[in-house]
Amino acid sequence: MVSHDDQALPKGTGLKKGFSMSQKSCPKCGYAANIEAPECAKCGIVFGKFIDQEAQPDAQVLGNKVLVDMWKNILENYENQQLHDAFIQTALQYKKLNFASQQYRKMMEINPLDETAKQMQNKIIQIVSFQMMSQKSGRKFKKPPKWNSAGIAGGSLLFFIGMLTGNLGFTFGGIVLVAVMFGLRFKKSEA
Repeated sequence: MVSHDDQALPKGTGLKKGFSMSQKSCPKCGYAANIEAPECAKCGIVFGKFIDQEAQPDAQVLGNKVLVDMWKNILENYENQQLHDAFIQTALQYKKLNFASQQYRKMMEINPLDETAKQMQNKIIQIVSFQMMSQKSGRKFKKPPKWNSAGIAGGSLLFFIGMLTGNLGFTFGGIVLVAVMFGLRFKKSEA
């Protein structure tokens, strides 16, 4: 039986490093497990899910050895919060937050009580939500067409000529033209 001291992952995961199906003890609680059993009879961890976590990294990240190496380092030093933060920032930099999210989701499948994985998953969700909100509110408006600007200038000119000459037709026509042009401009910017 493997002791908790010599091969245990940090307290946050509750899992032991290097577990394989040939091992006769649970990677989480150390209970003597049946090699054929799909899960630990004592703590309920699903052995297949733990083995999958340590298997090949996902295809989406194969081209990015940095993230794979960082994740391996996290698994070895799970309680180090700085490693988790650096991993998420690097995943953000490489636009691979989905990979980081999947890794933490797998950790929660292995150990549903893993608070670190829950916190990191929530942090990723906050980052993605902030990005989505920024993209929505950061929408740039198109420059109005030249005819619209010319219409506003022409309407203003009509208004001033009407005011100077006392011609109510020009004054009213200028006001209407300016109002219509501004209305068209605002309608186009909302679309």
